[in-house]
Amino acid sequence: MNPEKPAVQEDAHFLGVASRILNDVLDAHAEKNYSRMVSLLSAPAKQGLPEQVFNEVIDSQLQALGRATETVFLGSLKKRGGTLTVWKVRYAQSDQEMLWQLLLTDGSNVEVAGLLFS
Repeated sequence: MNPEKPAVQEDAHFLGVASRILNDVLDAHAEKNYSRMVSLLSAPAKQGLPEQVFNEVIDSQLQALGRATETVFLGSLKKRGGTLTVWKVRYAQSDQEMLWQLLLTDGSNVEVAGLLFS
């Protein structure tokens, strides 16, 4: 019996790329910069995020938290067509921590195929 390789992808290069993308996503939200945000998204994800929804989510859920001050990588899971990364994020104006999940596409041009925070 051959044990399967773990579905977790945590090599240094991947983590560097994923961390850069997360920081870009967080900055786009902090700056309320829709153009910057959609530049990070895959084509299907762009279609699923109208500017009005982007702005409403920031106004109702993220703006009061301030800028992100710390990110902690919690892990990743290999999914069909990409890798799901999970992060703990702390903010300047709140004791509340948020859990961010980014689904990143495979390949040389990594894009955000989906995102969720709670």
